[in-house]
This record gives sequence, C-alpha cells and structure tokens, in this order.
Amino acid sequence: MNFQVKTYEGVSSKIKSSSQKLSLVLLADLHQQIFGERNDVLLDKVSACRPDAILIPGDMVVGKKGCTTQIAEETILSLAEIAPVYYANGNHETRMKKQKKRYGSLYERYRSKLKTGGIHFLENETAHMCIKGVPCRIYGLELSLSFYERFRKIRLEHEEIVARIGEPDPDCFNILLAHHPRYGDSYFQWGADLTVSGHIHGGVIRLGKRAVLSPDGRIFPKYGYGWFEKEGSYMAVSSGLGEHSIPFRILNPREIVQIVIKQEVPNGDTRKTTGI
Repeated sequence: MNFQVKTYEGVSSKIKSSSQKLSLVLLADLHQQIFGERNDVLLDKVSACRPDAILIPGDMVVGKKGCTTQIAEETILSLAEIAPVYYANGNHETRMKKQKKRYGSLYERYRSKLKTGGIHFLENETAHMCIKGVPCRIYGLELSLSFYERFRKIRLEHEEIVARIGEPDPDCFNILLAHHPRYGDSYFQWGADLTVSGHIHGGVIRLGKRAVLSPDGRIFPKYGYGWFEKEGSYMAVSSGLGEHSIPFRILNPREIVQIVIKQEVPNGDTRKTTGI
C-alpha cells in the first residue's frame, strides 16, 4: 500500500513578501489505514514537506459498529510533533458523535485524547495562528449528517455557514476545513481564501483529473478531486489516504497534499500543479 505527494501552488494578496510563503499539508480520509509500522512512512513524508500547519478535514476513523480509533489517535498525535494540527469532523466522526446508542462514549474519548495532546479540534469553531508574520484564521465546519445523504438534493446556504462558524476575518488569511466538497460553490461564496476537503476519495475511479463517482451517488461531481480557483480563492480536494465501503481504486492513488501559498506577483503563474 502506498501513496503519492501532490503539490499545489497559489498566490494571495495577503502574503506581503516572498519570505512569508505558507506551506500547508492536507491529510484526509485516513480511515484507520497504516503505511509502515505505526504509520512511520506517512509521518516521514509529512515531515519532509516541512509544513507550517497540518490540515485535517475529517474521516480519519471509520464510523462502523465495533470500530476503533487507536490508529487515528496515534497517527494524529504523532503529526502534532511535526507541526500544529487543525482537525474538523467528517461524516464518520459526526456519526460517532451523534449516534451514542451505537458508539457510546467512543467519540468523547477520542476527542479528549486529541485535545489533551494539543490537537486543535474544531467543531464549528475557529482558531488563530500567525505563520511567518501572516495572520491566519482556521475554521472547522461541521455539517449535520443530512448533508451527506445519498441521492438527496440539499443546498448549503451562505446563512447556514455563517450561523455555524461566523464570517471570514478580512484581516486574516482564512482557511476553511470542510469535509464535503459538494458544497464548493458555497465555500467560495462564504469567502474562504483556501478551502480543504476530502470525502469523495478521488471518485474511486478517476479519468485524468475527473472524479467519476461520489459516495452520495453522483457521477462526475463538480468538485470531486484536485485544485480549484475562483477569483483569487482556492479549494483543494484530496483523494484521501484510505477507503472503507469500496475497498479499491482505479487510476486514483492515495495522497498527501502539500499546498504552498506565495506572494502575488504581477503576471505570475498562479496555477502551478506538480506531483511527486
């Protein structure tokens, strides 16, 4: 079992000098997978990216009966030794949280261990950090499970996002952790400078850069995989590191995503994308 390191680059007017380049690592949908002993292969690759922060938009666990959170706990706590970790829930964490008759106190124990270990666990909350002199605000958006239902058309209104996490801070570089990429248009409208998502696992099958199938039954989802730009804002959708119900991938490798945000330069290339 292996994975790739995918690198995306963008620019921002909020980066005032070349020395303020932001280096961020996005990890999504681990689903209790292990790469090497105690995930040492994964940890070494993340460390090699030299991130200023590690962003996790959910689904590090598998929310099924009899599940365990041990691998996710150990891995995330080890990540915190590399860089500050910001974690928002995906549908699997939210399922564990809401369905107490099935999972008992598993979610509360999991959250407590991570928070005690220094993880910034954001449940419709925000956190502030300064990276190389750039003020950054990180928002963890947690949606109700109804937003993940299969074959159901539901809109995420701007007012819903604001009610959960407030408005973006105009004085900061705003990073939104939002597990489900289906609502990408809403995230751009809300005003995130950078949104990071997962959930779709790259579409199980990928044709070039196009994800073929989303978990909620949609074919060729608009924000299924990759790097998207709209009016100076960006969205990165990871193919993730694991899977659960559909245990295979076709032309769709697992991945770590490195995101580099640099100073805006006139006539510069704002869409460089590389794979390692």
